[in-house]
Amino acid sequence: LAVLYQSSGRMEKAVEIYKESLELQRKCGNVSPLEISTTVMNLGNCYRQCGELKESVRLLEEAVATKRSCYSSPNPHVAVAIHQLAFSYGLSGKMEKAIELYQESLELKRKCRNVTLQSLSTTVMNVGCCYRDSGRLRAFTGKSSRNQTDMPLISS
Repeated sequence: LAVLYQSSGRMEKAVEIYKESLELQRKCGNVSPLEISTTVMNLGNCYRQCGELKESVRLLEEAVATKRSCYSSPNPHVAVAIHQLAFSYGLSGKMEKAIELYQESLELKRKCRNVTLQSLSTTVMNVGCCYRDSGRLRAFTGKSSRNQTDMPLISS
């Protein structure tokens, strides 16, 4: 239900339902940490869409930590969670942290089977945008970024 509200732009209602779901999952006792981490990640992504980046980062850090502890590396679910965390860091202006996380996500995705080329290319694109936005594009490419077209980070 929260996903439907989120996709229709009714973020306050989506946050409310994600929070309620998370509370019930944690009280239930028989819900796996991975299921809980998925709800935490969805709530973090919803907060990002609301512009509440600090809360988004906090929740996505939690989701990444849980997924890292539950999955053996490399795992595409861990890579996606790291990518989502990097996206929130990038939007909050913390480009160095975003670059570090995107590179980690990219490295994991390259080691995983069944990762799409689109997923890989999105991560590569976002790393480039972070280099540009941090002023490090020249160090990366040897060219100035002044005349580059603005290209926003993309999430998927």
